Amino acid sequence: MAMFVRNEEGLLTIQLSLLQRPDGAEVLAQPWRGAEPLADPVRLRLDALGLDPGTTEPRDVVPLPATLRDLFATADAAARPDEHLWLLLAYGADALAAYPWEAQLEHILHRALLRVPNFVANSFKPESTRPVVIVAPLTDPRFTDEVAATVRMLMTCIAAATPQPIHVFTDLDLTPLQAHAATLPPMFGAAPMVSLHFTGFSPDAPPDASRRPGMAWLEWVERTLPDTGAHTLYIVGRGAVAEGQGGLALPVSLHATVDRPRLALIDAARLARALDRLKVQALGMTAMGGPASHAGLRLLANAVTWQRPGPVILAEGSAVETTGALKALLGGWQLPVSAHPGTTLSAHPRALDLGPPDESRGWPQDALGMRAVPETPVEATPEVAQGYGRLSSLRPRSIKGQARDEGERRAMDLIARMSGTIEGER
Repeated sequence: MAMFVRNEEGLLTIQLSLLQRPDGAEVLAQPWRGAEPLADPVRLRLDALGLDPGTTEPRDVVPLPATLRDLFATADAAARPDEHLWLLLAYGADALAAYPWEAQLEHILHRALLRVPNFVANSFKPESTRPVVIVAPLTDPRFTDEVAATVRMLMTCIAAATPQPIHVFTDLDLTPLQAHAATLPPMFGAAPMVSLHFTGFSPDAPPDASRRPGMAWLEWVERTLPDTGAHTLYIVGRGAVAEGQGGLALPVSLHATVDRPRLALIDAARLARALDRLKVQALGMTAMGGPASHAGLRLLANAVTWQRPGPVILAEGSAVETTGALKALLGGWQLPVSAHPGTTLSAHPRALDLGPPDESRGWPQDALGMRAVPETPVEATPEVAQGYGRLSSLRPRSIKGQARDEGERRAMDLIARMSGTIEGER
């Protein structure tokens, strides 16, 4: 469905597809502007990117092959001065999400690279009075200083982007965070509203038990903010890769009793269900730890975009980059065209005010303020549109339901290609 967004919004896009061959997987990279291909696809083996689907520990990141560098550079040169470049990972190309495209293109692109979302209609609503929530558990004592510095940076970035209240849930020492909160400038006519929530060994510590492994921290947020939930949820934590899938590693307990707490891996489907319960409109994440942690969150961020609509930010760059992305999303500021190699941002163009106005579009909305039915492309046949509509519920499905959806989506793709509504391999 990302192709529908690309076509309707006329996005300058590099589309990446993955084909399974008897001698190994093959990557197809092709530039598009809207529904028109600009050149024949470039082909290369998946292992040329250092990727091996199904492995637990990703290999070290390899430099971008020359054929892809040239393709991106050509697309960058063809862009208008104020135009962003978009990356589209086609259905079935999930393994490519492990590659740090934005970072590897730092010295090639002169503009921001954004990710095309997988839901056709824009669901995001900025300028909410609901809070921005930071969840920052200390998953490893070695990263104490790094986690604390990231939380302070996020507090600064969020306070500069929006007057929304900020809630921090952590087991870090609160004293430095309190001191930092007191220094935040009044960007919107008043001092930022910052609430710090601590879990530890105090008598007033929140309940520890959770029947869902790894969900204790997100359930703590849910109990603390039962009415508002979180407009934007930002998680500072560790990622992991298991059988080629990315996940978020969170402590099973709120109260660590050992130097390294026991962790549970949360996949995209479980995380999406938690985001729904919290009424989250945008998700942000920053990885702590080594290459496997970063690759795990890159894979997870991509997988979440298939589970539910809404922006997803993976911030691993400077405070300037993070502030720019948050200002564009939360404050309605113009997103800088300049490159942001440390930030992965998947968002609908209209969520960033990069597309045509949609005041005339009266799409149905559910209680979360999100479109419950995807936009139907004008070129889609009624049968294809109806099939995709059934696949676009906001609510996460059971494992059996997801398998059934995957089979139906493939069938709809085949029908669409046969009827000329989706471009196939040319």
